[in-house]
Amino acid sequence: QADHVPMVRRFQSDKLLGEISRENESVTRQVGAIQDETNRMERIVQDFLSFARPSEPNLERISVTEFLEEIHALALPEMSTRDISLVIGRTVEARLRLDQEQLKQVFLNLIRNAAEACPEGGEIILSSERAGKNVILTVIDNGSGIPGEYLDRIFDPFFSKKKAGTGLGLAICRNIVETHHGRITCESTEGKGTTFTITLEAI
Repeated sequence: QADHVPMVRRFQSDKLLGEISRENESVTRQVGAIQDETNRMERIVQDFLSFARPSEPNLERISVTEFLEEIHALALPEMSTRDISLVIGRTVEARLRLDQEQLKQVFLNLIRNAAEACPEGGEIILSSERAGKNVILTVIDNGSGIPGEYLDRIFDPFFSKKKAGTGLGLAICRNIVETHHGRITCESTEGKGTTFTITLEAI
C-alpha cells in the first residue's frame, strides 16, 4: 500500500499544478483584457487631446519623393502582415514646407484606414502630382469603399462606424492639413475603393 503513496502524491501534485495553470491562464486573459482596454482608453485620450489642442507645425523644407518613400518604408511591414500591397505610383519631384511628423501621422492614418477596407491581396497606392502652384498627394485603395450616406460626415469629430473607433482620426487629419494651409478631400465608390487627396502649396 505504501508503494501507492508516491503515485497518489504525484497525482495530487499534477492536479494542483493543473488548477494553478488554469488559474494562471484565466489571470493572464484578464490581465490581457485590462491591458487592451487601458491601451484603448489611452488612444482615446490621446486622440481627444490631439484634436482639442493641435500643436503648431514645425515647418521645414521636404522633398515630396523622399517623404512618400519614408511613409512607404514605415507602413510596408504592417501592410505585408495584412497581405496588402503598398506601392508608390506616379510621383513628382517638388518641395513642400511642412511638419514631417504631423504629416506622417496623417498618411499612416489614411493607409491604415485603407488597409481595413481592403480584402486580402488588396492594393494601396501613394502618388503625387503637380497642379499649378500646388502639389496633390493621394492615397488610393481598391477596398470596399464608403457608403454615400456617410461620405459627407467622415471628417466630422466623433463620427465613426467602427466598433472601436473614436471618430477623431480623420478629424485630426483634417486639422493637421488645414494648419498647413492645405485641403483634404475624399472620393469613394462603394465596392470599388476610395481616394483621399491632400492639396498643399509647393515652394
